[in-house]
This record gives sequence, structure tokens and C-alpha cells, in this order.
Amino acid sequence: MKKLDKLILKSFFGPFFLTFLVVVFILLVQYMLKYFDDFVGKDLGFSVFAELIFYFSINMSQVALPLAILLSSLMTFGNLGEHFELTAIKSAGISLVRTLRPLFIAVLFLVVLAFMNNNFIVPEANINAYSLLYDIRQKKPSLDIREGQFYNGIPNYSIKVNQKFPDGVSMKDVIIYDHTREMGNNSVTVADSCRMYTILNDRYLVFELYDGNSYQESRQNEFNRTASFGGVNDLARNEFSEMKMVLSLASFDLNRTKQELFAGNRLMKDMGELAHDIDSMQGVVSEVRLNLLNNADGMYDYHLKERRQWKIDSIRAATSKERESVAISQGEVKITVEDSILSPNTGNTPAASRIARESAVEALAKTQAKTKEQAKMDSIKAAREAVIKRKKAARDTITFEKYFADNSRRTRAVNDALVKARYIKTNLANQATRIENLNSEIYRHIIEKHKKVALAFSCLVMFFIGAPLGSIIKKGGFGLPVILSIGFFIIFYVVSIMSEKYAREGLLDGAVAAWMPNMILMPFGIFFLRQARNDSRLFDADVYIIFIDRLKKKWASFVQRKSPVPTTEKALSDQSEGE
Repeated sequence: MKKLDKLILKSFFGPFFLTFLVVVFILLVQYMLKYFDDFVGKDLGFSVFAELIFYFSINMSQVALPLAILLSSLMTFGNLGEHFELTAIKSAGISLVRTLRPLFIAVLFLVVLAFMNNNFIVPEANINAYSLLYDIRQKKPSLDIREGQFYNGIPNYSIKVNQKFPDGVSMKDVIIYDHTREMGNNSVTVADSCRMYTILNDRYLVFELYDGNSYQESRQNEFNRTASFGGVNDLARNEFSEMKMVLSLASFDLNRTKQELFAGNRLMKDMGELAHDIDSMQGVVSEVRLNLLNNADGMYDYHLKERRQWKIDSIRAATSKERESVAISQGEVKITVEDSILSPNTGNTPAASRIARESAVEALAKTQAKTKEQAKMDSIKAAREAVIKRKKAARDTITFEKYFADNSRRTRAVNDALVKARYIKTNLANQATRIENLNSEIYRHIIEKHKKVALAFSCLVMFFIGAPLGSIIKKGGFGLPVILSIGFFIIFYVVSIMSEKYAREGLLDGAVAAWMPNMILMPFGIFFLRQARNDSRLFDADVYIIFIDRLKKKWASFVQRKSPVPTTEKALSDQSEGE
């Protein structure tokens, strides 16, 4: 590796790692703020937040990587141009394309790495991240006992405190209802004051109750109730000066859900699994449409009766034809077997062989003639049956009209037709909704499948924009490069969102939607590369000032040519008149 390549790579990877971390942090904060309300007041701990941030950082990396390459390549060549290092490289006879070569190879490596990350690592990170996020959202908020309100956050207990002291431990006028026996408010403890704290790593909550009473009502069975005086339950009261009550806080734990329950989502699958799901759903759509057609045919007793009969007749005709071919083949085999048996008995003379061949040909001709005769008879029979069917249909038409001459029968037929029509309409609406949902899911799967490749390829597109643009503007640091990078990223993001929206609605192909941002931004990269090779002053303000001045001069000369100019004779006459 030459010193120039080392210089370029060293100048690139420093800003790259820095900008990558900054972009991941910005995207992560923006995404996590949507779930801020689900994190507050649940006492999750540092380890849970660290795990969640780690998994979602991997998710954000597929978008952050192209932006980091754009910004770092723009900063790299902007710094080289600002410090005249790029000018020195060109003066040494090294072209811009040769200068870009080490970074181009490095970006190709990053493209492959990005694809492997999008296809294999991100799905695993997604299933861990979203399953953990679901468990966090299902977790109960931490213990929050307020003054003058019943707190029911602990299962089977209802707690009320009339006064809480500033230390957060001491309380006054405490009432605790015990519902562990599921027999109503039969067990209650009342205390003048108490102290509340947790033990065993916040696994249990302890109430130290002072100067109170506990009341326990024993509910009797039906027999003892009848035999006792007035059927009154027993009531026990225990007075205490100090008592401890320990409650389990297991319901406040973060219970993890099986990750297999989230594996069906498209975000948790690689390209192979997505392709398999797309084929499966397309097969389901075809099956639903076929079943819909078959079910609709069964509702028409008269309108589609002939079409169903045609299907049956076609099947019968195909079966008959197959049987005829089998019969012919069996006849040929039979003739061959007879010839082989007769040949040894008749001898091996030429005359005997000739007689055997003539017998075989004669038998075959008879079989073919018999088959043709049978086919002719079948066609005549079919024609007769067709005539009989037409006559019967004519008679049935008259019978049909006579049958529905009665108003009651006509009403019954109309009602039956309405019921079937409504059933078909409802079935069509339900199946159409199902097909629409399946197609929408298919579109989403197609988009997700192609995005894994398109996002990786966008790293190369961003490099073709950033590196030539940096050599043109010749500005490094976090000023103008950041502004330009944000502008191109906004274009990339807006085009991506709009194309995916149209693809989910079926207005655009999923593959085109995934590749649309790259198709729009790639011409910019080619244009900037061409301008950079020609040392274009595309972003130099003096160029545009000079260009505007030239336009002004041309416009002034154009106006002057178009304005009327007095002729020589008229000018002389005017001068003489003045004298």
C-alpha cells in the first residue's frame, strides 16, 4: 500500500467512526423518545436500558451507515482540498479517480459488511429488541402509594394511607385489605402508624404496623350457618402493638416473553425467509380466489348449470379417450404375444414367418376398424342424446313457466335468490378484504426483502456523492459538509418514505420502491464526479457573480439594439431647424 492510500484511508476512517456514532445516537434518541412514557416509573435498571439501547443501535446502523459514509467522505476530501493537499496530489500527476481508489475499495468492503448486517444481524437484533420492548411496556409501574387513595398495584391487596411523611418510609392511618382468599373484604388490618421498606433486593415489601387491630371474618358453610344462631359468621379481632406484614413484589418483575412469538414479523426475517413467506402468501391468495369461484358456481342452480355439465362432459370425454388408447395398446401387446407363441410351432421357415406377419397385420387392421366403428357409434349416440336434451330443455322451459305461475312459488323463488345473492355478496366482501390484507402484507415483505440490498448499496451511492462533492467545495469540518449531507439525507429519506407508502398501497412495485432513492441520487453522484474530474468551480461564488454580470451586460446590449435610433437625415434636418 502506497503512502497516498494510507493518507486517504487514515483521513477517512477517523471521521467515519465519529460520524457513525453520532448519527446512531441521534437516530436512537429520536426513536426511543416515542416510548418514553413506557419507560418512566418502572424501575427498569441500567442493565435493561443498556440491552435495549444496544439492540436498537444495531437496528439504526442500517440507516446510519450510508449517512456516515456520505458525511465522512465529504469531510475527508473537503479537508484535503481546503489544505491544498488535493491540489498537490493533482500537480504530481495523480488523477482524482486514482485518489478515490483506496476509499472505493474500502466502501465496497463496507457495502458487503452492511448487507451481512442487514440480512443476518439486524433480524436477530430486532427480535431481541422488540420482545424486550414489549415486556417493558407490559411491566407494572413501580410502587406508588399516594395519600388518601387505595392502592391496588400489589395483587390480592388493597392499601390506603392517609398521611405520608417526607422520609418516604413512615406513614400514618394505614388500612390494608387482604383478598388472598378471594372471599371479599373479610380480612382487614388497621394501624395507627407504620414503616414501609423493601428487603432481599426489592423482592419483598415489609409493613411494620404499630398500635392497630386486625379483623378476620370466617365465612361458614351452609349447614353450619343454618345451625348457628341467626346464621351470623364468626368475627375475630386481634389487637397488636407491633406487627410485621410481608408482601411479595414478584408481580413487579420484568417477565420475559418467548421470542418465538415475535419471529413471524417481517422485521425478524432474512431474505430467504421473506421469499418463502411471499411465495406462501401468494399461494394462499390464489387458493382463496379459486375457492371463491367454486363456491360462487354452486349458488347458481340454473345459470351456471350448463357450464358445470360441460366440465363433467369434458372429464368423461378425456376418460373415454384414455380408455380407448389403453385398449389399442393392449390389443397390440396381445398380437405380439400370440405371434411369439405361434412362431416356434410353425417353424423357422420364411413362409411361416410371412404367414405370421400377415396374420398380425390382419388382426391389427380388424382391431382398428372395430375401434373406428365404435367411435362412429359413440358419435351417433352423443348426437341423439344432444337432440333429446334439447327437446327436454324445451319441455322444461314450459314446465318452468307453469311452475312459477303460482305467486307463492314465485315469492319463495325470489326470496331464495335474494338469500343466495346476499350470501355471495357477503362472501365476496369478506374474501376481498382478506385478499387485500394478504396483498398488503406481500407488498411489505417485498419492500423489506429488497431494502436489505438497497440500503447496503446506498453506501456506495453516498460515497459517489460525498467524495467528489468534497473535492469541489474544498471545505472540511462540521460546517458546510454537515449541511450538504443533511440535505441529501433528507432527499433520501423523503423519497424512501413516499415510495414505500405507494408500494404498500399497491401503486408501485416493491422492488422499485426500495431502489427508488438510489436511482434518484445516483445521477447526482455521477454528475459531481464528472465535475470534480474537470476541476469545476461548481460551488464558487465568484463564478456565479461573473456569470450574473455577463447576463446583465448581454441584456443591456440586447435592449440597446432593440431601442429606436434616429437616422442621419432626420438628425441633420432637426439640426437645421434648430439653427
